Amino acid sequence: MCNESEIVRNMVSKQWFANYQSLVSFYDRYGNVHVQKDDDQALYRWCKTQRKLLKSPFITDQMRLLLAKVNIV
Repeated sequence: MCNESEIVRNMVSKQWFANYQSLVSFYDRYGNVHVQKDDDQALYRWCKTQRKLLKSPFITDQMRLLLAKVNIV
């Protein structure tokens, strides 16, 4: 049986991967991950957050690898 923290972690993980897929779609379409506010404000904010998290211990190695695939820095 899942406890509450596992449920929250799974929800965050699902949302993270959904946002990542949106970023991959953007990358496939435009060849870069330079999302502007005018392009997609939610994706812009998510990318900005991920760039900050890359400098912290709060992101998993798997997430780091996936972000590196699309050259987010």
